[in-house]
Amino acid sequence: MIAALTLGPGQTAAASSRPAPIPAIEPETAKAQLRVGISRVAFRNTNINDATAAYRLFLEQIAARNGYDLDVETEIFDEAQGFGAALQRTENPVHMSIIVAMDFLQLAPGVAQQPMFVVSEGSSPGRHFVLLTRRDRGFDSLADLKGETLVNYNVGNGRQGWNWLNVLVAENGLGAIPRHFGAVHHATKPSRVILPVFFGTKAACLVDAPSLELMGELNPQVLRSLQTIARSELLADVVICVGDRGWPTAKHRTDTIDAIAGLAETSAGRQIMTLFKIDQILPYEPDYLDSVQSLLARSAALRPEGTL
Repeated sequence: MIAALTLGPGQTAAASSRPAPIPAIEPETAKAQLRVGISRVAFRNTNINDATAAYRLFLEQIAARNGYDLDVETEIFDEAQGFGAALQRTENPVHMSIIVAMDFLQLAPGVAQQPMFVVSEGSSPGRHFVLLTRRDRGFDSLADLKGETLVNYNVGNGRQGWNWLNVLVAENGLGAIPRHFGAVHHATKPSRVILPVFFGTKAACLVDAPSLELMGELNPQVLRSLQTIARSELLADVVICVGDRGWPTAKHRTDTIDAIAGLAETSAGRQIMTLFKIDQILPYEPDYLDSVQSLLARSAALRPEGTL
């Protein structure tokens, strides 16, 4: 039997010897990483730092809206081989890729991520390239341009137009661009490509059709004075692909895909469309790339004339 403790007048009980409970300390967790690979030629007359910063902001906003604390990193690739190697990494995986169609098709089987969208400048999933001359100078065919000067629009995915023209020259039995033309000049602004032909100081130029149309809106006389002596098939431009590894959750991957589909619905998304010169994001269809695949096959058949 335990005797009860009786306190005398003025006495108080001693404080309990048991320590107060210590609040649990939540372990710090590192931010999740989302890495986006981008073809350098996806940027058309755009500051790369501005464009990648806008894309990071957009993806981080998507993550925050869905409850994720996320750091977005971008990697820029110059060619398909480097892009393909990055897509196969097990450490620091690339979660998304913004890749030009020609490089996408040249990735080894099983390397490419799932294509989800193509971008368009206009209503079509790609662009035409045109070879232009002045109507009054007598240059009415490729053969007429033997030894003449060509001005090439060397920006963004312009190498796709270059490869198309090189295949066309070779298929017409004229060799390759450097041997058929007397000189080739490169420029990164449409005006510096088109106006020398308009003013008669150069014989021909290679440019994408949207740039020609814009120049024609600014100066209708340009369209009246120039003629198209060759026009490419519609060639897809950029493919947006999404991988299936390394996402914080499957839902976050789905949320990101949905947000890209609705790019035009947010201010951050519209900024990306402006910087990348995108008019629409279209759901991917395999036949969008048929003409690019055909161009690759034609170029391979012509080697060493082909330039890919």
